[in-house]
Amino acid sequence: MIRTLKTLSTLLVAVFAVLQVSAQGMSNAAISHELTPEAGLQPGQQALLKITMKLEPGYHVYSANQVEDAEMMATTFQLDEEASGIELLGSLTDKGEKETEFDDVFGFNLSFYHKEVVFYQKVKVTSANPQLVGYMRYQVCDDSRCVPGTYDIEEAL
Repeated sequence: MIRTLKTLSTLLVAVFAVLQVSAQGMSNAAISHELTPEAGLQPGQQALLKITMKLEPGYHVYSANQVEDAEMMATTFQLDEEASGIELLGSLTDKGEKETEFDDVFGFNLSFYHKEVVFYQKVKVTSANPQLVGYMRYQVCDDSRCVPGTYDIEEAL
């Protein structure tokens, strides 16, 4: 019985290690952000969050703007519950050399970017001492698989 438990434990650790390495190996994107203006905003004023993603050759990320059937593939930005004094204006948009192709697996068009894309999110300050706390969800893909990712942002405005 103990030998079986040890074997099972070893197998689970090995599977977890392979999954972790696969996920880490699929990040293949450098992500950075900036906020304009950076600070000193008063209630009623707006700021623009700019998130830049640079992808390694052979990888792509899905656009924030997808056809209705493909919304589950779209890159999104959401506020976390720790955010305060701030609200999103509209939804995440993107800019870059967008490609749109029909996907045989899903049966509809998907839009995505290779190399580089810039995502934009407008925000509005609603009270004093605003805290922008949120995250962008995305999928980085190659020709054989996709791995979901999250980019966290925390900024005092």
